[in-house]
Amino acid sequence: MNQLFETGKTIIYTLKNAGFEAYFVGGAVRDHVMSGSIHDVDITTNAKPETVEELFPHTIDVGKEHGTVIVLIDHVPFEVTTYRTETDYTDHRRPDKVMFTSHLNEDLQRRDFTMNAMAMTEHYALHDPYNGQDSIRNKIIHTVGSAGERFNEDALRMLRAVRFMSTLKFKLADSVIDAIGKNSETISYVAVERIVVEMRKMYAGEDIKHAKQVLSDTKLIQYIPFFKDCHPNLLMTDVNHLVDELFLQVYFESSLAASLNALKLPNSDKTDVSNMLKLADDLKNNIHPLKIAFKNNFNTLKRLQYINNNNDILDASAAQSLSVAVSSHPALPIQNRQDLEVNGSTLMTVFNTRGGPWIKSLLSRLEDEVLFNRLQNNQDEILEWVKRHVIVEDGHIKIIE
Repeated sequence: MNQLFETGKTIIYTLKNAGFEAYFVGGAVRDHVMSGSIHDVDITTNAKPETVEELFPHTIDVGKEHGTVIVLIDHVPFEVTTYRTETDYTDHRRPDKVMFTSHLNEDLQRRDFTMNAMAMTEHYALHDPYNGQDSIRNKIIHTVGSAGERFNEDALRMLRAVRFMSTLKFKLADSVIDAIGKNSETISYVAVERIVVEMRKMYAGEDIKHAKQVLSDTKLIQYIPFFKDCHPNLLMTDVNHLVDELFLQVYFESSLAASLNALKLPNSDKTDVSNMLKLADDLKNNIHPLKIAFKNNFNTLKRLQYINNNNDILDASAAQSLSVAVSSHPALPIQNRQDLEVNGSTLMTVFNTRGGPWIKSLLSRLEDEVLFNRLQNNQDEILEWVKRHVIVEDGHIKIIE
């Protein structure tokens, strides 16, 4: 059995010995039923948060007002939440009020999908009042109760449904698809950061193509920043990473670059998109493959090659150049300017002159000489070449061939 469940049993035994109920719950139980990987385990109980804190020496308050306390067992965190019910969701995202209950079924009733509304004892016996096992067996995503009510309560659940469709390769029940179509506009109430988290997971799934089709058919995509401005046909490109999709959309429609900021992406994502766009531009401009390889890190080269292999966005000449750049990159004599055996300080000493634009120009020329194997990356050899071939005048270089 999974070690996280075995470790989590300590919490369940402690709560039960104190006279309370306790069960494993949520995604971990779903993944256990599906024989999938389990990365974190949640527990639900009728013990109040204050009681949970009293029973365990190592806890973290992450939202006692909503019933949740983190319990640490052997430095492993377990989210322990009191059975609860919820009132109306006037903002389509969070309940106006949370009320604790003593009944497990009332807690499970508030959950999103039947496959996520199962509880499991410490002996791995399932409590499944909403037929989550049937949903898993039939690979269909059903909501607990009315799909319209569940999505009206929390609009992010619509995107979660599509995400699970992609990651689990399940279908959406007709009632779920219909309810997404009728409630799609309410996704606008959800913080874009939460939307991006779900989109990122969705793109990492195995059935992203059908998931994107549902986003389009239900018009949910029309209320998601950036994506609402994309051409519907272009959304059917074949990618398995959110950043790759963003690159493709901007690649085909440069005006979309301004819309990227609306997604509030981390700088690393924006840099990845920018690097691939620059690479694609260099390929269009017939930059030599060795220069392409030198200017880009290996991951960027491979990433664009993967995208092109699946979507055929580059012409034959550019695709060939990219292939040569990928194969050449590992064997380049230098991978970046820092690998060059001379630097600006060395050159200023050789010419006994102050720095300026000439240094950048000369370093670029030296990079070319080394890259194309006309010069070994050896300081003495490079400086000998510089003394024979370079003159610095008025802050500029002159090359004597």
